Amino acid sequence: MTYKYGYVETSALLPHGDGFWVAIWQMTALDKSDIDSEPEIDIVECFGNSAYYAVNTHSWPTDTGTAKGWVHTSLDGGKYANQKKYSLTDTSKKLGDGMHTYGMLWTDKEMTFTCDGNAFLTYDTTETEQRIDSFNQAQYLIISMATGFKSGPGAITSNPDDWQFTNKLMVDWLHIYQPSDGKHELNILN
Repeated sequence: MTYKYGYVETSALLPHGDGFWVAIWQMTALDKSDIDSEPEIDIVECFGNSAYYAVNTHSWPTDTGTAKGWVHTSLDGGKYANQKKYSLTDTSKKLGDGMHTYGMLWTDKEMTFTCDGNAFLTYDTTETEQRIDSFNQAQYLIISMATGFKSGPGAITSNPDDWQFTNKLMVDWLHIYQPSDGKHELNILN
């Protein structure tokens, strides 16, 4: 299934402990030869420390995009870099302590990311031709958890209890809501 535009929200419990890389993300199902830039939208990305998580968008230029002078872009730099992380207001609590909702409202003009119903970042997708090209394509959702990192942001330094008792990504539900504005798509793939 692919969709374009709407509000996606999931209720999930994130694991806590170094070495876990949890992601709820999406990317295009289109053939790369048919597009100039391939999108990736990370609705949740957590590298083991469930005290916070990050959202991100990537625009990966294809060969035709590169020929136009496009380069990889993401929220890592520029004005969005400090806004892309979310943590609970009570810093003594972690997202891995209980279920939380994670969401994204996606329109043809912007993406707004939410946690427990609170919007914390709105990203303008119309500032450049590359963003317009990337973030107006139907995409499919992926829920993933990788483990066992020896280096990088999720390097394993946890004790055995972290691995035994917190090594689960639990997803209670995931919903996609779409407005009746005529701009959205929902495609069931066979």
